[in-house]
Amino acid sequence: MTGSMELQQLEDDGVETKLAEMRTSLLAQGVSMQGIDDAMLLRFLRARQMHVIPATEMLAEHQTWRASFVPQGFISESQVESELAQGKLYLQGLSKKTRCPLLLLIARHHFFNKTDFEEFKRFAVYSLDKAVANAPAGVEKLIVIVDLEGLGYRNLDFKSLVSGLQLVQNHYPERLMMLYFVNAPSIFVAFWKMAAPFVDKVTRDKISFLDDIRTSLVLAEFEEPDVPKTQGAYHSIEAIAAKANMRIYDPSLHGKRYEAMNAPIKVSFDDNSLQGTRSALDFLRRMYLLVTYAY
Repeated sequence: MTGSMELQQLEDDGVETKLAEMRTSLLAQGVSMQGIDDAMLLRFLRARQMHVIPATEMLAEHQTWRASFVPQGFISESQVESELAQGKLYLQGLSKKTRCPLLLLIARHHFFNKTDFEEFKRFAVYSLDKAVANAPAGVEKLIVIVDLEGLGYRNLDFKSLVSGLQLVQNHYPERLMMLYFVNAPSIFVAFWKMAAPFVDKVTRDKISFLDDIRTSLVLAEFEEPDVPKTQGAYHSIEAIAAKANMRIYDPSLHGKRYEAMNAPIKVSFDDNSLQGTRSALDFLRRMYLLVTYAY
């Protein structure tokens, strides 16, 4: 059902009255109504189980945050240059079934010790805004695929992972249709078990780990007729990223980036090398620090 069809049914369902109550309350509080339409009111209302007061509070907090964090109304490329240069996020294709846009994240291009947290948050907003703008009229949701192929300890970033998901749930409610983790190594499965409690249940229920077969089925839903049919799921993801016609990165880095993609990061606890020992100790230190983050 499209957004316009839903809005046509609001009065019959008694929802229009709730939306009117939200508008009245927001205006009484002096909250900016910039960018707020019925569809946005409805998303926040649904995020709070159709309860007007908490939905209004959530939207008021969002408007205050947006005015402070995105004062120009958008995040410019100059504000996220470092994140763009890493070539880790792609906006590619629409679902044949739902028409939802796809965001593809290459997790091994994100480095814990090289990430400026404030720029990462700006990049998350930049990317989500791009995906929303790329959606056809009447389509409000998006799909995210996180490719974990080649993930190493230095790519694990608890703070950025939880912050990104909380950003979605607090400021882009009812935008996420599904988030799929693909090619997940055992290290990430354990990592996710630590992070999941910091994400609300509604968002967690939209997150799924896919095996190769289910990954191929998901990818088949998106418009990319030239994706090789004989290659495995991971290579199909690479092909989709490589052929992206709307990129969230600097195209001049394309060639070098894909050479690097063929060199997964591997850390062995079995060898006696100094590098392996340092990596192991760094991982243990990081696991200790994870539980100290306050959200």
